[in-house]
Amino acid sequence: MLLKHAARMDTEKLVLISIHAAAEAGHMEIVRELLNRGAKMDIECFGCTPIYAAADKGHVEVVRELLNCGARVDIECFGCTPIYAAANKGHVEVVRELLNCGARMDISNEDGSTPIYAANKRGHIEVVQELLNSRARVRGARRVEYVASQSGHIEVVCDDRV
Repeated sequence: MLLKHAARMDTEKLVLISIHAAAEAGHMEIVRELLNRGAKMDIECFGCTPIYAAADKGHVEVVRELLNCGARVDIECFGCTPIYAAANKGHVEVVRELLNCGARMDISNEDGSTPIYAANKRGHIEVVQELLNSRARVRGARRVEYVASQSGHIEVVCDDRV
């Protein structure tokens, strides 16, 4: 309804803000409608892209739809990629979807942390396992056991799956 009555507004700006809000909130049907109306997926609004917002909130269906429509899997927002945001929050299904679409696991954030480091530090064992299964590299002093021990996540240190 808003788009039909947007004659007095800048429709492009309304669509841009709307797709970000819908992606962040996980409103799949709204995201799909806005994409059908030509919403651009890789333009930042409020510092991030729709795929980053959806990945950060764990909305795997929205992430999948955006990827299927051509969103860039490794686009950076706030110095992080969508896979970093999902790993940091423990969203294993989103991490899996991004990996299936070719997300790079070696891109670090502004502090030099990679997705596996972020997941490990927060004790997200399923994400750590998923990344290790996908051949994520663990470098130097930031080995999985070291970071998990330092952060107090015994389940990562002792779990046979890791």
